[in-house]
Amino acid sequence: MQNSKKEVIASFNKAAFQYEAHAFVQNVIGARLIERLGFITSSFTDILDAGCGTGHFLQQLRKLYPKSNITGVDIAQKMLAQAQSKKNAWLQKKPVYVHADIETLPFDDNQFDLIFCNLVLHWCDLGRALESFKRVLKPGGMLLFTIPGPDTLFELFKAFEKIDNFSHVNSFSDMHDYGDHLQKLQFQNVVMDMEKIIFEYESVWQLLKDLKYTGVRNIHQNRRQQITPRSHLDKLSETYSQQDNKYPVTFEVIFGHAICPIKKEQRIKNCIPLTVVPA
Repeated sequence: MQNSKKEVIASFNKAAFQYEAHAFVQNVIGARLIERLGFITSSFTDILDAGCGTGHFLQQLRKLYPKSNITGVDIAQKMLAQAQSKKNAWLQKKPVYVHADIETLPFDDNQFDLIFCNLVLHWCDLGRALESFKRVLKPGGMLLFTIPGPDTLFELFKAFEKIDNFSHVNSFSDMHDYGDHLQKLQFQNVVMDMEKIIFEYESVWQLLKDLKYTGVRNIHQNRRQQITPRSHLDKLSETYSQQDNKYPVTFEVIFGHAICPIKKEQRIKNCIPLTVVPA
């Protein structure tokens, strides 16, 4: 896992300068997560964007919650540097940027009342990341996240399957695995749902380029250890199933919502004993 994590960090750092020009998919999915906040009436004082990357959604969160304290954390230092370099003179309260691993967040217990996390948890040790989230969330605080599901990039998987016996696409967990982890940690009001979004590409090379320049790295155990031969990549245009001369790309997007558990003694503290209720 540690070797894979080092590879992932290196990949995101390498992609930092080109990331925003190729992050259309990530932005579409994150925008749908932001939309869900529009249906939530709660106000949030302290917000964490976990895996903030180049800071695109830090700006969106700031527009929604102009008076909140917003923190962005990312494990890839060069991605974070891109976020910090943005000039947002119109922002009255600028976000705080922290270079850290979300599995070991360097924040106080019960610090945040919202954690926003877009397409990040599949790169982590899930148990450690969720435990870290639980620790820094205030009791009753909200976790809102997206992750790719098992059918993500299945067209690319099928196309490569016809070329060689290596795994060229990462495996993604089912949404029930995430729900089970949250319930084991006693998160409350756990809601998981899924949406399949199909993007259309003009060429396979455009797809591969977007994956590369957004830091997506193949960490499958059965991946080819050497660089995939150019001849294999050239065959993809033939083996990839087309629709109307376009290359469809499926992203199975899992949306998660959960509330940090409130301890029993806190619930009791907030209750009014019947003996003191006026008649």
